[in-house]
Amino acid sequence: LISHDGAHYVYAAQIAPGKRTVIIDCKDAGFVGDNLAFTADGHHLLALVRQGAVVWLAVDGKPKMKTDGISQLVMAPEGSGFAAVLERLNPPGEFLVVNGKKIEGSDCPAIKSVLISPDGKHYAAVCSASPSVKFVLADGKKGQEYSDIPMSATALFTSSPMMAFSPDSSKLAYAAQAANKFYVVINDDESDGFDSNPGFVFSADGKHVAFGGIQNRPPSTPGVVDGKADPAIAGTLITSFAFSPDGTRHADTERMGGVCVDGKASGITGGFLFSPNSQHVAIFGRRGSDNKGGLFVDGKLVYEARSNFLIHHLAFTPDSQHLFWVAFEPPKD
Repeated sequence: LISHDGAHYVYAAQIAPGKRTVIIDCKDAGFVGDNLAFTADGHHLLALVRQGAVVWLAVDGKPKMKTDGISQLVMAPEGSGFAAVLERLNPPGEFLVVNGKKIEGSDCPAIKSVLISPDGKHYAAVCSASPSVKFVLADGKKGQEYSDIPMSATALFTSSPMMAFSPDSSKLAYAAQAANKFYVVINDDESDGFDSNPGFVFSADGKHVAFGGIQNRPPSTPGVVDGKADPAIAGTLITSFAFSPDGTRHADTERMGGVCVDGKASGITGGFLFSPNSQHVAIFGRRGSDNKGGLFVDGKLVYEARSNFLIHHLAFTPDSQHLFWVAFEPPKD
């Protein structure tokens, strides 16, 4: 195993008959362990150390927490933080350990998933109290109980994440189900219920968030952008929603295929792309008012095509002054 910065390496080896050890940077570390893992900064090494029938979670070879096993080990994206789900055989169950300390209230039959925020300062875990009772434990605080907090995207037929921290680590969002309704929870604030397909999207800087879902029959529950209802994304698949690079603008493809930009219908059905400076939006599709199809920039038709499906590989230049694309055209003859 090589540390993220490439400065250290470690492996387990048998160095003599009946003698195994851990080698760190070509030196005998003096202990036997498996499930080796470096922290993100490479300063510490985690391992499972077995002493007879007892298993220890060890940091730098020093036993920190006795356990019957380990089901998950998650490293913070930066720094030396980590989280581990430790198993207990009697009574059977699991509990959460963060940075070597057991988290109160984390004892439960199963812990489905663990996340650590991008800055490494926050954590969240999905705990299963029973097959039909689940809750999120975030920074030691227990959230609302739900019948399900799905971790698999296919469970809701959407490619949106089911639980995630915002890029700036200030928000935790997840999807949940109760009484045949689906919800999006952001920092303990629960949305109105959707019939299916709940999802959320963060801006690149993490300062903005949007969420929505599908209603099977009207009236549709509107999507929400930065805490304000946005009827333009009511009843949509939030997976098509996108913030501009600076987070100040947004666009989405509504359920009928029309593109809405900044909450207003463009009248064009298709897909879209923001420029790097967020000032321009390109839409490849068909305009309903005159049935013209092709490539539109800021609402103006700049290239007409028989079908928007014939346009591929859209890309703005980094200075946002030019737009390139590939298109199929009929032969001149």
